[in-house]
Parts: sequence; structure tokens; C-alpha cells
Amino acid sequence: MARFRFRLQPLLHYREYRTEQAKHELARLAADEQSLRAAIEQLRERMRALEVHSDCTPAHQLQVLDAHRQHLAEQISTLERELEFLSIERERAELRLAERMQEQDVLERLRQRRYEEYMLEERRDEQRQLDDIAGRRHQAA
Repeated sequence: MARFRFRLQPLLHYREYRTEQAKHELARLAADEQSLRAAIEQLRERMRALEVHSDCTPAHQLQVLDAHRQHLAEQISTLERELEFLSIERERAELRLAERMQEQDVLERLRQRRYEEYMLEERRDEQRQLDDIAGRRHQAA
């Protein structure tokens, strides 16, 4: 019995590799996006804490608090722009992953179909051999 060999196996391995790369890239972008969201939330918490302290702060420190609040607002704005960009990149990565998974799936289905054809042919060959053996026995008897 000859061993099954899929001629496009190297291409299938390459597509599997590309799919894995796309998965890792998507995971990295999702993690970056999550940590950026956490950083934004942390800055917002600091802003809320400043609001609480501004009620009991002497007048001469209000200007310093206001400058600090403005600085935090600018940081939040910058991080939100980065988050927007990162979200777009993550969406692109999701599309790339879907495309690569589809490319891999096409080859896997082709491989499965070729394997089924191979097994059918192997069963036919085996049946021919059995028929041939039975025919020779029948002739000898």
C-alpha cells in the first residue's frame, strides 16, 4: 500500500504558519488595546480624585491643580487617539486572520478530498487483488 502524499503539503504548512502569525498579531494588538484602556481609566481616576480634593484646597493651589488637571486631560486625549488607531489596527488584523484561515481551510478541504480519493483507490486496488486471488483459486479448483 503506497503512502498518501499531498503535493501541496508545503503550501498548507506555510498557510498554517501565516494563520498562526495572524493569531499572535491579533492577540498582541488586543493586549495592547486592553492595557491602553486600563491606562486611560487610571488617568480618569486620577482626574476624579483631583475633583474631590479641589473642594478643600487653598486658593493658591487651585492654579496648580488646574494645570495638573489640564495635563491629565491632554494625556487622556492622546491615549484615546492611540486607542482609536489601535482599534483600527486590531480590526484589520481580524480581517487578515479571517482571510488566512479561509486560505488554510481551502487547502485543508482539498487535502481531505484528495485523501478520500486516495483511500477509495486503495480499496479498489485491494478489492481487485482479492478478486484476482479468488479467480485463481477458482480456476485451480
